[in-house]
Parts: sequence; C-alpha cells; structure tokens
Amino acid sequence: MGSAFSAVALLSTGLGAKCKRKRRAAQGRDVTDARRTGSGGLGLELNTKGRYAVMAMADLAKFGEGAAVPLSAIADRQGLSLSYLEQIFLRLRRAGLVESERGRTGGYVLGRPAYMIRISQVMEAVEEETRMTRCLDSDVGCLGDERCFTHGLWHALGGHIATFLSSVTLQEVLDGIPPDKLASKLEREGELAAR
Repeated sequence: MGSAFSAVALLSTGLGAKCKRKRRAAQGRDVTDARRTGSGGLGLELNTKGRYAVMAMADLAKFGEGAAVPLSAIADRQGLSLSYLEQIFLRLRRAGLVESERGRTGGYVLGRPAYMIRISQVMEAVEEETRMTRCLDSDVGCLGDERCFTHGLWHALGGHIATFLSSVTLQEVLDGIPPDKLASKLEREGELAAR
C-alpha cells in the first residue's frame, strides 16, 4: 500500500507510537499517553477504531474490485481481530461506506468508489476523534480549572489533522497521497529558517 498508507497510519497512531495490535484490539483501545509534567500537558489518546477502519477500508478497496471480500480475509491480511472488525464494519455499513453481500461468496464491498470516500468520513463513521488535548470543552481545563500553556498548540494540531484527513480520499491512500497535500521537507525547513 506504500508510503501514503504508512503516513496516514503514522499520523493516526499518535505520531508514530507502536502498539501491539491483536492484544489491544480486543480492548478496543490503543493509547498513546505522552503526558508531561511541568509547564504544559500533552495528552494524546486515540482509539484504534479509526486506524483499523482505514486499514480495513484500504484493504477492501485494493482487493475488492469486482467481488465481495470476507472480513476474515481482511483480518488475516491486516493482522486484526475478526470480532473487532465486525463491530467496525457494522458502523461503516450504517454510514453507507460499505455494503454487505450474503451467501457463500459473501462479504463486503465499498458503498461507493474509493475516490469518493474521504478518510475523515471513515473516522467519523466509527466515531473516532482527533482530539490532541485533555480538555473536553470550554468549561473544563487541562489542569483542573485552567488550560495548560500548550493547549492552543495541540488544539491547532488537531485541526490540521482533521483538515488533512478530510482532504485525503481512500483512493489516494492506495495510490499515494499527492505531494501537494503533504508538507514537504523544504517547506518545513523554509518556514523554520524564516523565523
């Protein structure tokens, strides 16, 4: 699936934290907790649902051309729990992103072409958030009643991630995310040098 799929997986795993997929899939949680003490607090907590849903949808898009794909085949190829995938696909089906086909050759097919499915839609279907702070709303702070010093930074990062995920389609995950959607190394270095 190439580096584009790796970039989305890296992004959605809490900026590259490794996890033990099968063990945590049974729990339904992959927690990346990078809380720091002192002047600021960073609490990244992401469920596995969104990442697993994107992995499974990419697998379905790649291997499902012309025929339904059994969930067991997706689970085997992606190293995911079949029972957890069943829960995820129930939500994806309700959102109209996949359709189920019954029978001996049954399984799932995409509900619409891969170029019409945005990664953010997959995340929303399984109720995955990209929240980067411990603050849940304006009434609750990161540190008791107060917001941490870095709250604005992590809130903005969450916004960038959400914007990126809404700009990328499932087809682009398979084909490679276009360079114009990625921040190039030269752009990042130029921005840093300008400061």
